[in-house]
Amino acid sequence: KKPNISLSAAIANSLRDKAVEELNAIALRIQENHGFIGVTFASLDGTMFTDIGTLDWNAKTLRRDWFVKTVELGTKHYTAFDIDKTTGQHVLTIATPVYVGNDIVGSVALDIAGDQIASPNGSGMFMMTDRNFN
Repeated sequence: KKPNISLSAAIANSLRDKAVEELNAIALRIQENHGFIGVTFASLDGTMFTDIGTLDWNAKTLRRDWFVKTVELGTKHYTAFDIDKTTGQHVLTIATPVYVGNDIVGSVALDIAGDQIASPNGSGMFMMTDRNFN
């Protein structure tokens, strides 16, 4: 008996859609509960899953530094302060590989707003000498 390929594809797509919805929901919960301005899961193929859905650009194709370091080299990574291309805010990105057993299955990246680090207790006592919070 031949397998029903179209049914198998439909089941695979349904499972993938459910997994994407779950990743998006997890990203949103992390963002809301921990004060990050962005939470992104990147799969090995570079697909980006965030609290707002799947992004239309690919971390692997664009060779994003945090993706290369975490997925290809298996190391944790953080960036210097930079201007986020989406929000225009000063952000610091912290990324780490995601493992299942001993295998890297992707990366999670957390964007932290510069003003949260600069004034963590809301004291307002902070001096910025340049756009990189130096």
